[in-house]
Amino acid sequence: MKLIMENWRGYQRKEELFSSPAYISNVLGIKIPLNEAHPYSPTLTEEILREQLLLEEWIDSVKDFAKGKTKPYRDFLATLTGVIKDPEKLESFLYIVNKNMRREIIGTTKSALKLLQNFGIPGILEGFQKLLKAYDAQKMSWKKGLIASAMYVVFSKIKQTLVALNIKSLFDAVKGKNMEEIKSILADFPAFQKIKDYLTEKVKEFIGPELLKMAASKITDIKTYLGWIGPVVGGVDIVIKAMAPMTSKFTSPG
Repeated sequence: MKLIMENWRGYQRKEELFSSPAYISNVLGIKIPLNEAHPYSPTLTEEILREQLLLEEWIDSVKDFAKGKTKPYRDFLATLTGVIKDPEKLESFLYIVNKNMRREIIGTTKSALKLLQNFGIPGILEGFQKLLKAYDAQKMSWKKGLIASAMYVVFSKIKQTLVALNIKSLFDAVKGKNMEEIKSILADFPAFQKIKDYLTEKVKEFIGPELLKMAASKITDIKTYLGWIGPVVGGVDIVIKAMAPMTSKFTSPG
């Protein structure tokens, strides 16, 4: 506790932090017990300071990473950082990401996984559904904002790849068919094996509940975070391009 207090920056900043329950709850993700009020207990105080220091370490890593980068990089990073440390912006951002993810992306992936579950990989759809359920159960926090961003970018890439592998033609071919007919169709459908290989070999770690634990371990700093997502989707530029339509809604004029 003493070390954490010593690492903190000034009495005034402590007071600003402790006097903002919305920030503590919605950005740091710490539930304040009903029987607690500022000044908080030593245990709660330590937890708040620890989480705030983790956020500040992230922000410092972003500032260092942004040096020398092009304007699109700097603007994206500045906006994303501004969003995850503001309770109201973070809530709006998560709403937008969740809505877009479910409306535009998840349906195609679930349909593909359902085919795999029935004709090749038992349990794969349940794993994906467990991931979504566990994600929904997470408390709102700056960490959830970054996890949601990673999920959105990766799921976008998965959908794009499934479309490129002609998933629509596969859905059309099996539509209205019984189980035996579908089994026969899939056996002679080249796209099905390619889709199966992609989902079970290339992105398997991103369609199960273990994704959340992995994502949480990658948000220690911006280089680790982008170094994890970038290679999966084809580069940092693609990460920014995928997120830009949503982060741009929070960009300050001028």
